[in-house]
Amino acid sequence: MPRKLSIGRENNVEIVVSNNSHRPLAMEVVDEFPVDFYGDRRSVGLELDQRTSKGFTYTVKPLKRGCYYFNKTVVRFRGMLELVVFQQEYGESAQVEVYPDIASISRFELRMKRGQHAETGLITERRRGNGSNFESLREYVKGDEFRRIDWKASARKNKLITREFQSEVNQSVMVVLDCSRSMGAVVDNMTLLDHAVNSALILGYQVMKKNDKIGLLAFSDKPHVFLPPGRGKAHFYSYLRHLYAIAANSVEPDYDSVLRAISSTRLRRSLLMIITDLTSGEAVNKMLAAVPLVSRKHLTAVISVLDPKLRDIADAVPENVAAVYDKVVARNLIERVAGLSRHIEKIGIATMLITPQQLNSSLLSHYLQVKLRAQL
Repeated sequence: MPRKLSIGRENNVEIVVSNNSHRPLAMEVVDEFPVDFYGDRRSVGLELDQRTSKGFTYTVKPLKRGCYYFNKTVVRFRGMLELVVFQQEYGESAQVEVYPDIASISRFELRMKRGQHAETGLITERRRGNGSNFESLREYVKGDEFRRIDWKASARKNKLITREFQSEVNQSVMVVLDCSRSMGAVVDNMTLLDHAVNSALILGYQVMKKNDKIGLLAFSDKPHVFLPPGRGKAHFYSYLRHLYAIAANSVEPDYDSVLRAISSTRLRRSLLMIITDLTSGEAVNKMLAAVPLVSRKHLTAVISVLDPKLRDIADAVPENVAAVYDKVVARNLIERVAGLSRHIEKIGIATMLITPQQLNSSLLSHYLQVKLRAQL
């Protein structure tokens, strides 16, 4: 059995039983997997000839990240006269760690190679843009930014001259992950936070592959995890370990203090991807005041993960009074989130209202577009 399992995915567990006696045995084999796992079977009936072995495989689907233990395997069999049933434990307890969906990386890579995602990669080209590496001077044309004008060169040439910069190849991405109460909502047997963690893992892997820097900040009412942006395999494994340890907290998010802390740190200009739930009450209003502070220094995107059931309830035809109430509440929530999204976009910050199933492609697509357009 692998010592590292992927959350929300079917992981194989193999059991091998040996009959070292001098007679055939009919037995029931029971493997006790953790209560937070879903398994397709708990017991299997086997018939073994003398001095033979037989194995079987079943699958488990972990529903939460963390460290878990499989108990010893229980075997029940009848005595020689078949009057008594014996039960014994065999093997040793096994410790396993449930990580974010590591297996999804290879599946996502395969889908990209097959062209099943529009964002199959970056065009490797030398681009001129808004980077910090000076490249050349040229004559000013309408639409150029005034801050790019080289006034000394303009005075020498007696006409406006603009500086051109080569876009930076290596860029910095910071995942800002909300771990508050609302992110603990369950969608498809996993919390919104776990969906976000899985997507952050895939994004981090792609960022690492392109030799960019990836960092992480997880928060609720205070920062819980901070990993400065870095690159390379060693840094990615550290990023993975930090994602593994993140858990939802039963508190409201304090966007204001966290975003103000980011704006005051000596963090180079980065793409900040704030993954949150904009339905989380009055706390969101404080974010509206703090987001402009970080957007002055960093390119910022706010990604709100919506439970798809909200849309289903809002669009359903109510059959009773309770359903009418649910429909009104769902519509009000959706309209409120849409209004917040429009307000954030008006101050020049990208927003996405997406379901957990859209997270992987949306995060990666936004990162690739920013990189290709040299917006950092």
